[in-house]
Amino acid sequence: MVITGWRTALALCAVLAVVACNDSSPQSPSTSAQTATISGTVVSGQSGDPVAGVTVDFQRHHGAMMMGGEWDGFEHMVTDAHGQFHFEYMHESMSHYRVMVHGTTDPQGMCYLDDDDDAPVVLRVP
Repeated sequence: MVITGWRTALALCAVLAVVACNDSSPQSPSTSAQTATISGTVVSGQSGDPVAGVTVDFQRHHGAMMMGGEWDGFEHMVTDAHGQFHFEYMHESMSHYRVMVHGTTDPQGMCYLDDDDDAPVVLRVP
């Protein structure tokens, strides 16, 4: 009887180990990052009209912002004829993201992205 109980306990442990390796685990890579998008328009700071042909950078910063570090130049694209841009990316929970007019230091030319905000972005150029 002791041997039967031991075998039952061992079988139960094996079942639990298989269940713990299921893809629905919160530590699974498929749930740690999710597809996100950011879209927007680059406009003239003076007229408010859309500006075509502007390079927009999409950047990522890993870890805590207060700890320093650098922004990675993740992707870039040129605005279309209507001044619009669009990026799709895998949003990782421990990363921060921003879009910015290439080479700008003007705060109106960049936008830091919130985790739950997918509203269109407006970037301004002088």
